Amino acid sequence: MKRTIKSITIALCMAAVCLLPAAASPGLAFTYDPTAPAQEQPDAVDPSGTPAAGPSDPSVAEDPSEPATTEPTAPVTTKPTQTTTKKPTQPTTKKPTTTKATTTTAAPRKDPTPVLSSVKAGYRSILLGWFPVKNAVGYEIYLKQENKEKTIIKVGIENTSTLTKLNCGKKYTVKVRSVKKKDGKKIRSEWSESKTVTVSHTDWEMLKKKYQNKGDVNELIFVRYKGGTKADLLLYEKNAKGKWKLVLSCPAYVGKKGIDKKKEGDGKTPKGQFPITCAFGIKADPGSKMQYTKINKHHYWCADKRYNQMVDLREKPHSCSGEHLIDHTKQYAYAMNIGYNNSGEKGKGFAIFLHCFGYYKYTLGCVAVSKTNMIKILQTCGDGTMICIYRK
Repeated sequence: MKRTIKSITIALCMAAVCLLPAAASPGLAFTYDPTAPAQEQPDAVDPSGTPAAGPSDPSVAEDPSEPATTEPTAPVTTKPTQTTTKKPTQPTTKKPTTTKATTTTAAPRKDPTPVLSSVKAGYRSILLGWFPVKNAVGYEIYLKQENKEKTIIKVGIENTSTLTKLNCGKKYTVKVRSVKKKDGKKIRSEWSESKTVTVSHTDWEMLKKKYQNKGDVNELIFVRYKGGTKADLLLYEKNAKGKWKLVLSCPAYVGKKGIDKKKEGDGKTPKGQFPITCAFGIKADPGSKMQYTKINKHHYWCADKRYNQMVDLREKPHSCSGEHLIDHTKQYAYAMNIGYNNSGEKGKGFAIFLHCFGYYKYTLGCVAVSKTNMIKILQTCGDGTMICIYRK
């Protein structure tokens, strides 16, 4: 009887094992000890008082020897890269292109406006030049003298023109436009940028031609008076072919009262054409092409017995009332005599020089340039040099 009860008990236990749920861990083994008394198993409790996870908790199946790696790496994979990829580049891509497209699509002019290449004022004339316009059938020149009515002058297809018979010393404004034909109608462009020049009082080109064939004149000085006490000095030298070459252009000062001297002491520089007769200075010879006299305390420019001449009182002693040259240390550091009143007519004027700048922006009848330019003139000008002084 007892054996029969034990056999039934064993059979019931085995049946219970077979009926356990599939969620149980496959690594969990049950052993039956028939000698051990049957006892009730309590729930496992965490030392902190929280119930431990049962067999159905998936965390129990994880291997504790492997660290949990997936959760910390997940937030830093894709999201940061999404926020830093395209946004900085988007504002700088298309906007400059849009601006360029706007400027390049501007409609070009159908009738190109000429551009003045040169405007030169001469003696009662103006020489104009401009860049030609394609397919132009002619040009029109705008000419306006100050305080006068404008004039429109029609010219041919050449891109140069000389305007003549103008008034000396007057300012003229000039500009040009092109003329085209389309369907039998004339189409005029806009006017070019205007330029204003002053027509010359003096035919400087004629003066160059006058001395061109004179073999004894190899240097030519122009003093072009601009008004007040200001002038431009231009120095020309004949080249190997006998043509005039400009070697110096610089500012100059003339008499306090301008030009066109009439008498001694009127504060004017003489007007006309004069020879350069000699070179001198307080400083040592800088390499003058003309014979050079280094002056000392005995040199005067006489205003009495030998009117308008340099004298050395050691050679010709007398009580000289002229200029004591060495007293003018700045002006006469380097100088040349302008051959005005070579005959020595008293009262007409004396000691008219081309010399260095002094202390003021005028002279008492001479022509003044900077010391550097004066040295250049001395080194260039030889015997036979002519100086021409006229209103520009």
